Amino acid sequence: ELLGHRITFTDKADEKFRPVLQRLERSCPSELAKLHLRDKAASAWRSAFTSVSLNDDDPPVWMRITPRRVMYDGYHIGSRGLQMKVGLEATTETFVGNRPTDPVPTSLPNISPTTASNEGLNLFIPVTADYRELEPVIQRALTKRSARPFVLPGIGPVQARFDHLIAYGTAGGRIAVGIDLQANPVGSPRDVTRGRIWITARPINAPGSARVGFAELSVAGDTDRTSGDILVALGNSPGVCDLIASALEQNLSRDLGDLLAKVRRVINEKRVADFVVHVRIDRIQTGRLQALGDGVHLPVRVIGGAALAYRPRGSDS
Repeated sequence: ELLGHRITFTDKADEKFRPVLQRLERSCPSELAKLHLRDKAASAWRSAFTSVSLNDDDPPVWMRITPRRVMYDGYHIGSRGLQMKVGLEATTETFVGNRPTDPVPTSLPNISPTTASNEGLNLFIPVTADYRELEPVIQRALTKRSARPFVLPGIGPVQARFDHLIAYGTAGGRIAVGIDLQANPVGSPRDVTRGRIWITARPINAPGSARVGFAELSVAGDTDRTSGDILVALGNSPGVCDLIASALEQNLSRDLGDLLAKVRRVINEKRVADFVVHVRIDRIQTGRLQALGDGVHLPVRVIGGAALAYRPRGSDS
């Protein structure tokens, strides 16, 4: 029995199927209209302007999603029900630190046609490390290194203590690191110089690598003694500059690896409003590092495959 018709499987089965299928094709659009898909799609579209947690803490990581376009390539009726070929184009941004503000929803755009060649996953993710997340990383590295003296040209071994650190982005794509410290030559315990030095530099990396280096390095100091040049010399020493670059490199390389592992795990099956996204990551490419006002950005491109299923909350289908 199919739609009220009894079908006998004989050599004329095709003739009996043909009018049934024609009737089904005629009635399907009107049945779809009864589902109010446009209204449901508009609601789902608005709720998709959101930020999704990729990692809760240590550090917190968020992916902000801003939908741009919906693509549609028709539907067909299969043994498992109605299947529609739908694509979603969205801007994705990844933030390390506090939850970013959700993007402002726009109205549901007109549907754009798409073809099978558009299938797949192609994400451009600027991984942003908040300077507040980087400060303790650099501080720990400097504190650990201060257990042994720094050898400065013309001065000799110097013992240093790093008390406080602040980092932020400045003009020209440079990062500024302010370090409160005290230092004294080994063997002169009373000759202690205290102050703050500023190290500004442009962080650089090779495409495809999270290895960090510094270009256009500049060091300035504000100290409590005329002999404060010792702090500036300390800031100019390879021991301090290389240590900061190494700390950033280790942090970005490790966090990038951890983040992508978590991205694989978390968005393998991720609910966004009434949709469930299934993701497969095939390869990853990294771009050039940039220091901007809100953090250090490492552009990442994720290439793979994705499937989007409409599954209303509370529904098993």
